Amino acid sequence: MNKKEPYFIGIGVPKSGSTWFMRILKTHPQIFTTERKEPHFFSNDELFKSGLDNYLKLYKNINENQVAGEFSTKYLRKAEKVSPRIKKIFPNTKLICILRNPVERSNSHFNWLKQLGKIDKTLSIKEAIKINKGIVNFSKYSNGLKIFLKDFSKDNILILKTEDLKNKPAEVFSDVINFLNIDHYKFNFEETSKSETIIPKFILLEKIRTYSHQKIRDFNQDWIFNTQIANIFSKFYRNFNSNPKKNFKLNLSEKRYLANIFKEDLSELQNITDLDLSDWGEYPK
Repeated sequence: MNKKEPYFIGIGVPKSGSTWFMRILKTHPQIFTTERKEPHFFSNDELFKSGLDNYLKLYKNINENQVAGEFSTKYLRKAEKVSPRIKKIFPNTKLICILRNPVERSNSHFNWLKQLGKIDKTLSIKEAIKINKGIVNFSKYSNGLKIFLKDFSKDNILILKTEDLKNKPAEVFSDVINFLNIDHYKFNFEETSKSETIIPKFILLEKIRTYSHQKIRDFNQDWIFNTQIANIFSKFYRNFNSNPKKNFKLNLSEKRYLANIFKEDLSELQNITDLDLSDWGEYPK
């Protein structure tokens, strides 16, 4: 322990619950997580060219008897460049991948883009996909996992499901602790806020929040997001500025449309992993 480098790396995907996962994980006294939740060092060419020393600065504050890690949600999508880079520099690192029902993940991504004002809130999901392919492309998992499984041993990759994090968190985190080979710990799942997508009541207020959020990241002050005050503010803000009635919910036809897009990928995912995907299921006619 206490190597100032990543012992584990989270490799994906967006809108899967990775923010909440890392907030919970870092409460374990033997776990150090980078202040910048998503460094994207291995997926961003400019950052990668800046050199390993800049990346390792993220781990300078690790304490004795801790293992360290980061989580970047673009790593799976950009596996072709990310996996060999990690393999070359940290060949023995452990990888954690959180996957979500692709239909639900795509809908969450769609609502998130509306929250940010990047797509018109009146668009249907079919129309939005034509404008932003990431809505569905980030929900295709098999190709990225195949690349990582080629470079890393299956025993060094832990694949989790968002649905299990929600429905049986104690069991999932027990698996994570075993995977990381550290002491078991009783996590508190109730008091940690979740980074849920909202459709804001007041657009200007949301723009101020996202602008401030980005500035904090630009100045590498991500530690602010991990404070108790930030946690309280996050809960208050989401309650105050959320308009759940305007969150876009898929109808059955749209769910079938998306399920058809992912059918082949899910079949391949089932072939290369031991995941039980039965709860992702088919949508009745």
